[in-house]
Order: sequence, then C-alpha cells, then structure tokens
Amino acid sequence: MLWAYNAEHLDFLERYVRAFIREREPNRNGSLASRLPAWLKDAKNRDAVLGCCATLRVRLRKVACYEIDAGQRRVADSDHVH
Repeated sequence: MLWAYNAEHLDFLERYVRAFIREREPNRNGSLASRLPAWLKDAKNRDAVLGCCATLRVRLRKVACYEIDAGQRRVADSDHVH
C-alpha cells in the first residue's frame, strides 16, 4: 500500500524513488527517508512505485478540482441569497 499525506509528501516520495544515488548521513535514523519501507527503496520496484505515485497524483488533482469546484458553487449559491 502506498499513500501520501499531501502533495509535498508525494513529491518527496517520487523524488526519492527516482533518485539513483541516495545519500544519507551515517548512523542517523531520524530522517523520513530512513523510515521508508525497504520495498519502496528497492530498485526492482521503482517502476511500480512510480506508477502508484502517478495514480495518487491523478487522484490528488481530482480531489483538488472537486474542492475548487465545490467552493465556487458555494460562492455562486450565496450570490443568489439576499
């Protein structure tokens, strides 16, 4: 299962998975990258993970469009109430 908190989190995951060289500080376990599951970091899963990221990106855009559209409807509806 792949999920992201928001667009910024999804951007991070995509950048991390796309990177061929991933540098990290030795003996540091506090970064977000150090907490990612091994299957996500594994190069053999790169294409599948990026495909899932693309699916999440489409869903994120749909939600954003729905929220914008719903917000515009609320504003338009309030224009008619006097």
